[in-house]
Amino acid sequence: NNKGVTAVKAPKYPTLNRFGIDEDELTKMGADKMKRLIGELVALQQQAQSGNKNIIQFYKLQQAKPDTAVIIRSHKSRLAFERYHFSRPYIDEVIRCMDSDEDVAVKRLSLYLAKKHGKILISAAMEAGLSLEKLR
Repeated sequence: NNKGVTAVKAPKYPTLNRFGIDEDELTKMGADKMKRLIGELVALQQQAQSGNKNIIQFYKLQQAKPDTAVIIRSHKSRLAFERYHFSRPYIDEVIRCMDSDEDVAVKRLSLYLAKKHGKILISAAMEAGLSLEKLR
């Protein structure tokens, strides 16, 4: 006996809805402003979490378990990369996020690099003082 009862449609973005943020207004403000808003939210999360500032945790729609993203910066030079990475080792975070077993994660990443960028990977290994014999 549900005559006259209208089903309430669940909001597409429940968190936005909960905070009274209109999805249409966000869409109208444009991608650049959304990036700024996301940047401020990330900054707030980084202030609230202790430890690593390279990690962002978030929930995808309709998921109960958080996903993790790693902030990766672009660098103008090798020296800039090395200086930044010394204080914020984000490559280590990428490896940790790939798999709980670091060896598994390193192997996956290495296999990808070997398949896609083999010559550069070999060159980098040699520059690091490794020879092909040592790599085995």
